[in-house]
Amino acid sequence: MLQLKYLLHDRDRALSILSRWNYDESQPALMERFRISSNAVYAFTHEGVIHFLRFAHEEEKSREQILAELEFLRYLNANGYPCLRPVVSKYGNEVEVVDTPAGRYYATVFLGVPGKSLGNQPITADMLYGWGKQMGLLHRLSKDYTPENYRRVDHEGKLKWMAEVLATFPDEKLARTELKIVNDWLAKLPRTKDHYGLIHYDFELDNVFYCEDTKKFHIIDFDDAAYHWFALDVTNALASYEGDNPHLALEQFIAGYRTEHVWDEQWLALMPGFTRYQLLYGYVRIIRSTQDKSFGEEPDWMAGLRQKLAKLCKERSANFGKEI
Repeated sequence: MLQLKYLLHDRDRALSILSRWNYDESQPALMERFRISSNAVYAFTHEGVIHFLRFAHEEEKSREQILAELEFLRYLNANGYPCLRPVVSKYGNEVEVVDTPAGRYYATVFLGVPGKSLGNQPITADMLYGWGKQMGLLHRLSKDYTPENYRRVDHEGKLKWMAEVLATFPDEKLARTELKIVNDWLAKLPRTKDHYGLIHYDFELDNVFYCEDTKKFHIIDFDDAAYHWFALDVTNALASYEGDNPHLALEQFIAGYRTEHVWDEQWLALMPGFTRYQLLYGYVRIIRSTQDKSFGEEPDWMAGLRQKLAKLCKERSANFGKEI
């Protein structure tokens, strides 16, 4: 999640950044369809085809990590995986570095994908099966991936980042205790090629699109990709399912996953530990996001957002300090 000061919509800034790419200038409501969370994402068209502009301040994202993401996407696309396709700018760049009065931003553009997200339609057992199958295929391809230029962060880098953030919050003693518990727990896990590699990290329902006409899936949002245990990817994905039959979801997802990649039953028993990791990571991201209150008068909606995030922090920290 971005720091709150970067959640504000600035149409002029977005248009200035978009100007590095070709787009339909006459399209209605240009730059009025957007979402700002972990990045600022704006929908637009070029020659009538939907595209998405994504950008973030250099305080939030590094150019090297974005290039590592795009390198992985190129590999996946080359191997037939149904994922996002980056679009180069007018200047032939996949990543544009844009200096503004508010600082430096890194921007990319992606082609839209067909279908609707699984989070916006009824999910059948076959779709749950296909959801798992797509993750299994991703992990199988990931096992053979060796980056040529840029490498995504690994779990140790994530733990280090959390420690650095928590060091700026003297009162977060319990969170630091939780970090040690999680760190020690992860250190005991096997890191073989079948269990650990570059994962999507956010394979939730909203990031998996399904096209009813073609019966095909398309995966978006690799922004959080990291080297981690494959079981964390499974844990995070299934946590996004809020349907009436979580047992069926788990059963179908794992069945589909196993058609593409190995899955040992032992990992099911370890999923609560990965949940603890994810809850801690989300907690640290929130407290970092909300700490800055120096950017002037806040819009009315931000007060409500702060209350919502405070409630989330309380929920995510409920088991801090307990044994895994």
